[in-house]
Amino acid sequence: MRNLWMCVLAGIMLTSVGPAKAADDLKGFELDSSFDEAQRNAGVNGWSLQPLSSELPHQWVVRDTNLRLFVCEDRVASILTLQSGGLDDFAALVMQRQIEMGDPRTQIVSFMAGPKRISTITSRFSDAVGREISVQLTSIAGAPSISTNYASNTRCPEEK
Repeated sequence: MRNLWMCVLAGIMLTSVGPAKAADDLKGFELDSSFDEAQRNAGVNGWSLQPLSSELPHQWVVRDTNLRLFVCEDRVASILTLQSGGLDDFAALVMQRQIEMGDPRTQIVSFMAGPKRISTITSRFSDAVGREISVQLTSIAGAPSISTNYASNTRCPEEK
């Protein structure tokens, strides 16, 4: 009977939190696709790919979306989604993944950066082909945000 109540509670939590439903909305971008395919997808949807910074040449912002891409050897090696939310939203996202993929590996970090505290909780899940999904709750000086990173098993060579 206890297991039944836990399943009902999990179902209520998963259906009542908005951001958890949109967790896999990668807007047509795909891991391991070519950079040209990513540029085409952006263009077709009216977006553009902009370098995050000159110091990070492999990281791209998809303008007018909540996405960032990491490109390695002309392949999309990871896709990062950013969203607002707090602990309840994070818990719902992690619980949804846990139901789908099993128990995560979780890491908790908290430190001071000058006068501001930075804290993160990261839950990592792996699929059968070696891809990883990491859901992270970050708090910087008390302002929370959530990111989900989808990473392929593509290995990038070291920068020279």
